[in-house]
Amino acid sequence: MSNFFTVTNENKAKLEDVVNSISPAGATRSDFAMELALKQINQSKNDESRKDAKRIVFFVTDGQPTTLSNFDDDVANGAITYIERK
Repeated sequence: MSNFFTVTNENKAKLEDVVNSISPAGATRSDFAMELALKQINQSKNDESRKDAKRIVFFVTDGQPTTLSNFDDDVANGAITYIERK
């Protein structure tokens, strides 16, 4: 959805714009979302100027973890797996 970026008081409108641009459509692949979040968090740890910063994932979903339109155990379990890797 969006690349990792540092939110400050000066640029918080950017985060608001990202959230306001969300329009739900299609499957809710929470496993893919958590995989991407973990990848971006790990990449951000290479930034020496922010090595001690707290990394937070803001995950917004419009429904159940699905591949099409039905609940999918694999998607749900995949998301949990990525969260546990933190």
